[in-house]
Amino acid sequence: MTVANSLDVLLLEDNPDEAALVERVVRGGGAIDSRGRDTTVTVGEWHHATSLAAAVDVLGRTPVDVVLSDLMVPDSRGVETIAALVDHAPTVPVIALTSHDEAVSGTQTIQAGAQDYIPKGRIDGELVGRAIRYAIQRKRHELELVEANRRLALLNRIIGHDIQREMSVAVGWAGELATQVDGESDALEALNDALANVVEFADAAADVVTVVEQAGDALEPRSIDAIVEAEVDRFSRDHPTVEFTVDGTNDEATVLATPMLGSVFEHLFAEAIGPHDHDHDHDREHEYEYEYEHPQPHVAITEDGNHVTVTIRGAGVALSDGQEALLNAREASTESVRRMRTGLYLATTVIDHIGGTISVTPGPRIVVTLERPPEPDE
Repeated sequence: MTVANSLDVLLLEDNPDEAALVERVVRGGGAIDSRGRDTTVTVGEWHHATSLAAAVDVLGRTPVDVVLSDLMVPDSRGVETIAALVDHAPTVPVIALTSHDEAVSGTQTIQAGAQDYIPKGRIDGELVGRAIRYAIQRKRHELELVEANRRLALLNRIIGHDIQREMSVAVGWAGELATQVDGESDALEALNDALANVVEFADAAADVVTVVEQAGDALEPRSIDAIVEAEVDRFSRDHPTVEFTVDGTNDEATVLATPMLGSVFEHLFAEAIGPHDHDHDHDREHEYEYEYEHPQPHVAITEDGNHVTVTIRGAGVALSDGQEALLNAREASTESVRRMRTGLYLATTVIDHIGGTISVTPGPRIVVTLERPPEPDE
């Protein structure tokens, strides 16, 4: 039922006088807030319970739109009352009714799952009407977010497990097929290249889904030196011929970031160690042959006021004009955006989410700039 229709309300209150007061206020109607808006709540069914057990019984057999709950009832005390209601009816918004002489604070009721709280000494038509409407809206948004995250988790499982598993099988069969073909085969080589690209795309897509899943995560101070060093170690183990040099900070500089920041450097390191030619012309293939037997990318971390800069320098950092324009926030063609490498797309997505920037400068090099956490108040 939407807030535009009548609302079915459950009140949990064992004091008959206070129960009568709350019902009278909620049903009173005609309340106008400070902006001249009508805050009247049109009540459909009114349910009154004097114990937690009775309230749970109502929730189990009757749909309601909102619960108004006292904290101290005969069979439950404090925030446990709110937690029990939320546990039995997780889709129904709960508003706590608090008393000034109770040890439980309104903030604690929110932490227990309530959408809002109203001090009993301040109950009036405007306050209750506004609280009910906002509580229903917040609960609706909360449930929509839960459903969106559920779908993202399913998509992540499909991409990160099912598709990648089937692609691994396909790559294996392509390798088996290669042993049964005499001489070189352009078709088989093209097949292997295509499969490798699909595996890369699936990996990047899974990472992008993870980024979206973590979009609501709070940014936290994280050691940029530790993140870079961990990714360098991991990358070096996977690519033994790569020889990194890293110039870090002396005092373990911190930046505001999410756990996905490590994945950014994983993809940027891949860009730094070798060429990625998406404009490959098979008639001119020898022009595009590169020999990078021992890549030696260099990573430098520097601090400057409120920002930390990570500069990655390597022979593989070579972009088309359109891709460079896109990374440097200049106008780029739709085709350039479409053909942007998946690793770079993931990196820009994460960096944009955490409020940083990526730029490409002559050298060639990629420069990542991140914000430092604010200094604590003295």
